[in-house]
Amino acid sequence: KAYYLLGLAYYKLSRYDEALYVLKEAIRLEPDNSTTIKLQAKIYYKKKSYKEALNLYKTLVDKESVDIEIALDLAKLYLELGLTDELIPYCNNLIKKYPDLTSAYLMLAEAYNTKEMFKEMVSVYEYLIKINTKEIKPYIKLAHYYKQHNQVDDAMQLFKKSAELEPENLYTKYELAEIYQLKGMLQKTIDICKSIINSNPPEELVPKVYSSLLNCYIKLERYGEIIPILKYVPKSPDLYFKIGKYYESINEIEYAEKYYSEAIELKPNPNLLSEICIQILEIGTVYLKKNMYKKAVELFKKVTSIINPLEYIKDTNVSYNIGIAYSLEGKDDDAIQWLSKFVELNPTDSKAFALLGIVYSKKKLYQESIKCYDEAIKLNPLTNISDDIALNLYEETVFSLKKVLELNPDEVIAHEQLCKIYFLLGRFTEASDSVKRVLELNTDSIDASLSLAKSLYNINRKEEAL
Repeated sequence: KAYYLLGLAYYKLSRYDEALYVLKEAIRLEPDNSTTIKLQAKIYYKKKSYKEALNLYKTLVDKESVDIEIALDLAKLYLELGLTDELIPYCNNLIKKYPDLTSAYLMLAEAYNTKEMFKEMVSVYEYLIKINTKEIKPYIKLAHYYKQHNQVDDAMQLFKKSAELEPENLYTKYELAEIYQLKGMLQKTIDICKSIINSNPPEELVPKVYSSLLNCYIKLERYGEIIPILKYVPKSPDLYFKIGKYYESINEIEYAEKYYSEAIELKPNPNLLSEICIQILEIGTVYLKKNMYKKAVELFKKVTSIINPLEYIKDTNVSYNIGIAYSLEGKDDDAIQWLSKFVELNPTDSKAFALLGIVYSKKKLYQESIKCYDEAIKLNPLTNISDDIALNLYEETVFSLKKVLELNPDEVIAHEQLCKIYFLLGRFTEASDSVKRVLELNTDSIDASLSLAKSLYNINRKEEAL
């Protein structure tokens, strides 16, 4: 007995090797002592020495006076080792001896499940539910089986019953919430998840619950409710992109920009990256319309450092606006570089040629600007930008050219510039006046004048053309 007690003390301290050493002496003195053999078997099991544990348990079970605990320990060991062929007949014999032994039924069902004998497994769980309506495990196990096999309605009923049996069991509540989510009953899922969160759930359950909440909010497009739970769910570029789009849809563009930028930092795949960048460019256009030129340029520069928007953007207005932003911010070299690339890829975009001409004018590169104006008018004589977002640039250029003419009224190049710009602005009378002044100063400009006259005639401005 003293050896046994010492071995038991070592066992409780998890000093298994010392416990086994002492128990061997106890068994030497009392070879048939079931209590000592049982402890020795448990220690081998703890040490994962399953073969030794199995042999000892079999020795104990062979005894006529075997107790239920030992019998169940052997069943658990069979299950642990995957010895289902031995476990099934063993459990059936055990059930014959102890018809109310729920644990034996549960292990038998597990063995049937392992061997994919699902019909037999279901029968065992259904029998347990029938004879013992207060035992929750059969409900949970059978519900999981139905869930895995897409029998969602059956699973839902069983999870409901489980929640009724143990209303404080937060894991069961979560399982029910998941079933509701599968059924598309999203508000019910949200309600259960919120009740779990308010019940101080175990730490390992928290991320699962918040993940379910997140999925429901996304499906319902209730992105505003996602914000408070963001810190509890994994970050993903797709999620932050969707939140950005939500904020953009309610005109909260600063928040939209914030979440788009965070989405980029999370390294999205190339397709999503291009989508995010395009949305940022759209926000840049909004900033541009609000005369927030510096902010627009910051966003445009951020995007153009990541992708080449010309390869992705189908809406040419966005690309056009990038050039406007650069010029309005005083970054004319960047504007020229961008617009030059743009017209190279879009050689029929008259507005882009006109804008490029304006930027060249600002830089006093007048020959280049004239070429661009002529190309714009040739492509589309009705390229009217009087309501364009770039109108300020045109007006500023007109103002600058007029200043030049105040100092030197006979500056032909300034008059030539003005006649083209007036034409593009739809101010045809002023365009005609400028042409007349050009002809007075330089009769060699007859070709350019005739070209402009033809363009005026083609749009039925016959009086100005004459």
